This record gives sequence, C-alpha cells and structure tokens, in this order.
Amino acid sequence: AEEESGDGTTNNASENPFGTRAWPPSLVVAQLLVGLPLSEVAGRTIVELGCGTGLVSITAASLGAHAVATDISPLVLQLTRRGWENTRTRLQKAGTQVEAGTLSTSIFDVTSSDPLPIDRQIEEKQQQQQPIVIATSVLYEADLAGSMANRVAEAAALGAWVIVGDCDSGQ
Repeated sequence: AEEESGDGTTNNASENPFGTRAWPPSLVVAQLLVGLPLSEVAGRTIVELGCGTGLVSITAASLGAHAVATDISPLVLQLTRRGWENTRTRLQKAGTQVEAGTLSTSIFDVTSSDPLPIDRQIEEKQQQQQPIVIATSVLYEADLAGSMANRVAEAAALGAWVIVGDCDSGQ
C-alpha cells in the first residue's frame, strides 16, 4: 500500500517492511545507550543510519543527545518524529531529571555517494565530544552490508564512535 508522507511524496510501504518493527539489535543498542554514563550521551551528536522505528534515536534524544535519525523512507521518518513527540511529552509529564535532547530526521541512503550527515569540522571543535554513528539491523542484503562497511570506515575516519548491531543475517 502506498502511504503519503508529510512532504507530498509517496512511499510504497510493502517494498521494505523492515523499518516497521523494532528488531532485537535495536533494543540491545538502546539498552547500551541507557547503560552508559549520562555524560557520555548528553550533548553528543548521535546519527542513526536506517532508523526504522526510531527506537535508538528516540532513546538517545531522551538521554539528552542531539539525535539525527536517517532512513530512505519518508514514512519511517514521519513515524519517528511522531514517536519522539510522544516520548518528549511523557518525559515532561513525568518531570524527568534528565534534560531531553533533540531529534531531527533526514532522508539518507547509505548506498549513495552523499557524505554522512555529521559535522566535518570535528577536529576544530575540541571541546565537543565525537559523534556516534549507529546502525542496527541493516545488514540483511549483501549490497547493503557492503555499503554499511564503507560508511563505518567513513565515520571512523572522521573520528566518530561507531556502533553496529545486527542479527546473524548471513551477510
């Protein structure tokens, strides 16, 4: 079924159903973020490649990070924004002690030649913590796994921390 996104484009949801469920590696990486000292997450830029349900990005923003959720699906990004708004409202009502961060979304195709959506001037901002680039459950096709390997190398060359979580997809 085709779904219209907020920007007027359509997305054939049946073409890629993988972004519509929270896969176990996303849960594990979200738990990893929650288990880190708050000082390691709050204020840091965290870029999630292939955000799917947005669980990791929403968790990062809830912990005070500046999360950038990326995906190729406008529908997935719309749902991630909605999930963040709901989470932020709940945090405010609960009077949480942690100051929530921010969450932005961006269309990004890891197979493209576009650069990763992270600050290229990391070295000049010595007081700023390195960004974290996260990818979970995105190695389910050989071509995609190869593109992700290139993105991991790109992020590492920029000084970013990289976290990849995946099931045994055979790729």
